[in-house]
Amino acid sequence: RVTGCGGYGTLISFSWLVLLGLLGKAVGAPAADALIDGAALWILLGQVNLYRRVNELCSQEACGLDGPPLYAWWALLPPPLDVVVGLRQVHF
Repeated sequence: RVTGCGGYGTLISFSWLVLLGLLGKAVGAPAADALIDGAALWILLGQVNLYRRVNELCSQEACGLDGPPLYAWWALLPPPLDVVVGLRQVHF
């Protein structure tokens, strides 16, 4: 079941939004900041979806855990705490 754009789809879209936003800022386009903000929102929503999918795949039957290994609000943590969440995600 597909619930998102996948890793490459998320990363490529994010990269293009950032690049276009930076190019727009360089030439003085009025909506350039909106593109960069959109890129940040896009990658954040992708992380929330990824955490949700990990929780679905690692149900109690599959992993033997009492609760979910990841919580969606962890995507809101600032660096470097989000790296810790990523390591936990790879562990499960």
